[in-house]
Amino acid sequence: MAELDPQRLSFKYRLVQDGLLDADESPEDYPQEWCFSVSATVYHRFDDDGRERRVGRGRVYVVPDATDIDLFEVLDAHSQELADVAAMLLTDRPDLLAALAAGTRHDLMYVADLELHREFRGQGLGRSILRALLEAVGRGVGLVILQAAPQLSGELDDDGDAGMGIGRTGRVATGETGIDGAVARRRAKRSLARYWQAAGFERAAGDYYARLV
Repeated sequence: MAELDPQRLSFKYRLVQDGLLDADESPEDYPQEWCFSVSATVYHRFDDDGRERRVGRGRVYVVPDATDIDLFEVLDAHSQELADVAAMLLTDRPDLLAALAAGTRHDLMYVADLELHREFRGQGLGRSILRALLEAVGRGVGLVILQAAPQLSGELDDDGDAGMGIGRTGRVATGETGIDGAVARRRAKRSLARYWQAAGFERAAGDYYARLV
């Protein structure tokens, strides 16, 4: 496993947005979708020149001034994925929205995807990446929501690299199915939950975890 210094990670961000932000006129376009990729130069020997490697990638949504809009109407207009987040907050954890409204930063961030190449897992890089996201595209974010629910997959990523799995907020790439696959998924879910709890997240409801910033 190649050890990486988080300070040497390189980030690329891409904003996906149609039109201007208007929660009343175009609620489906109000959430800002940020896609990102993370790379680093990896050195295997002290005397080599290093090689640029993809470390991770993902996607987050930022909802500006989330406490000043009809949250369910806006997120439901966008997608079922975001509507589920709004329903969880409004039904199960209105206290989180109250805390967001009482704070100084009122944007909501939902981490839809966060993948790490398996070669670079186990170093706490997911937390470093989230910190970088907040500093780069989430300076107004007061509440972060994510799902600790990895999906099992044996698929290849866009570069044909099986080291990247396909799932949510921490991926598990495996060809296991049936009972073995179910056991692997439960273990991965517990491990992922512990990981994000150590980063200050609390269980909100179901597989959702939340952190006030």
